Amino acid sequence: MARTTRRLGSGIIFLPISTTYPSWKIEIGGEDISSFVESADVVLIATERLSYVQMKLDNNKGRFNDKWEPETNSIDIDVYFDYAQANDFTTHTPTNKIFHGKLDYAIPGLTGRGWVMEARGRDRPELFDTRMTIDFNSENISDAIKATIDKLNLIVGYTVISYTDNSIGSTGEITSTNYRSMRTINILSDLCKKANFDSRIDPDGLYNAFTKGSQINLREAIVSGINLLLCPPMGKKPTRISNNIIVYGPEIEGCLTLWNRKSDSFQPWRKDLVINDTSLLNQDQVVDRAEKEYNILSNTEVNGSPICIGQPFLKPGEAIKTFISYVYTGMPVASQVSHMISARGVETKTTINELERDGLRLIKENEKEISEKQTFNNPNDMTHSHHFTFDNDDDISTHSNTETSNGKLRSITEIADAGVTLTKSFDSPSNVSQIELRHNANDDLDITSFKVSVDESNFEVIVPGTKGNPGTPINIANTGKKISVSLFLFIFKTDN
Repeated sequence: MARTTRRLGSGIIFLPISTTYPSWKIEIGGEDISSFVESADVVLIATERLSYVQMKLDNNKGRFNDKWEPETNSIDIDVYFDYAQANDFTTHTPTNKIFHGKLDYAIPGLTGRGWVMEARGRDRPELFDTRMTIDFNSENISDAIKATIDKLNLIVGYTVISYTDNSIGSTGEITSTNYRSMRTINILSDLCKKANFDSRIDPDGLYNAFTKGSQINLREAIVSGINLLLCPPMGKKPTRISNNIIVYGPEIEGCLTLWNRKSDSFQPWRKDLVINDTSLLNQDQVVDRAEKEYNILSNTEVNGSPICIGQPFLKPGEAIKTFISYVYTGMPVASQVSHMISARGVETKTTINELERDGLRLIKENEKEISEKQTFNNPNDMTHSHHFTFDNDDDISTHSNTETSNGKLRSITEIADAGVTLTKSFDSPSNVSQIELRHNANDDLDITSFKVSVDESNFEVIVPGTKGNPGTPINIANTGKKISVSLFLFIFKTDN
């Protein structure tokens, strides 16, 4: 019987390799200067600051000296970045525009490698350089953002940025903030934060505002073993958690407004944050700001800055799929995307969930914090406040020979000590152990005396301060949460 024998062995199947190369182009004033670029950093930022580009050009024999005059002319900078196939790399022209801005300066210098020209430009610098005053009264924040953009374009006389109904997200948050001579970018940033928005400006000038984390990038990813080059330590930093937040608002009729929002238990220990926001208009807004800050800062997010092979289609504010072995897996938000262009190619550093801060910025922030807190008159470290007003009887529980008139409380009897007013009680979020009282009236307190209670039954005498002074605080032996004030008016038909 015939026999057939088969021999099996290993083999190799050759597949064609698809090779791509990063392709980029930089134009200044419409002229392609890519061949002279020694290095360039294109930094795209969400919400808080303007995106910018900074580059060093080969300036051999001063070829770029006096070529541009940004101090008198508006000169555009455009940066394009995408990938080209190997077979057409030398002829490929990138079309994916990642940055559009205006030249701020171009200054020559000399290094060990030769003559250079350092150039820097910002995305829509009018947003930073133009200040405006704008008021909002119970305005929806989406509409407030649109109104701010409209006013900017009106002030400068041309369209700096634009928006559509779809580019500005919807929110139920409202604002009654009055902005005074503030930079436009800071106004927009503040409005976005109030609505839990991120924002960015597309290269075509379209302003986008959207709920944080709601936009997901489906074209890029950060994956170890695939495109990740380097990942400095990345993770949650508990030092950024605050579990005891105090918000100071404006002084209303000489009386301080403040509110404290804290954890039920300070774990692993107490971490304070003090915020001064004089743009708030009333006590309710102070309380609301404290609650919002606590919701954000009582937990921390993952932070880091992984560096990958160039990612031209990642935009700031987008969530990006991330897998870094033994480090992190998830979908964090890119708050800053930095494209680093050099002779080696293009690398992209993605800053996760926060902006990088240099030493000078930290110093300035510390100086600002010190100057803001110099106006606080809270020597006894009070944590909450409540305002009783006499515009009407809304805050009054009972009148006895007293009345409210023209925003004041007055006695309507000639009998000494017979004019008594008891306020309604308000609830403190925690037991009260110390109280101070401030009021807006005559300085010598010769027509009024005061008592306070934290349980609606036991009242203690207290000496208030005037014109913002804290007065004499009293310690409460039997603590409680129901605070009310009793006022005694001495003289007939006198105003307090």
